[in-house]
Amino acid sequence: MVHSVDLREKAVSLVEKGKSKVEVAEVFEIGIATLYRWLKKKATGQGLKAVKSTGFIRKIDPEILKEYVKKHPDHTLAEMKQNLGFGISAIWYRLRQLKITFKKSHILSRAQSSR
Repeated sequence: MVHSVDLREKAVSLVEKGKSKVEVAEVFEIGIATLYRWLKKKATGQGLKAVKSTGFIRKIDPEILKEYVKKHPDHTLAEMKQNLGFGISAIWYRLRQLKITFKKSHILSRAQSSR
């Protein structure tokens, strides 16, 4: 939850005036860790303004993954992990975004049913 700069300044000023941190956290209904973080930002000269999150960087290039799947359609996620160097969940997530699914081949199912 993003708190307004005004609320942050009020909470920090109350602590600076001598109120206990626990009391201030209860009055403003914020976590004690949040209040400590605001106090630390003020002490280091950073502003109390909220910093916008940048998200995370996608490491797997979709085009590279598409080409890999075209060349090796029978590879499992574990084999892709070993060859591409990414985590299984990252590969699975990107494949799902690309709407690439793994289906059992009919040849494999016939070979297993004849046993």
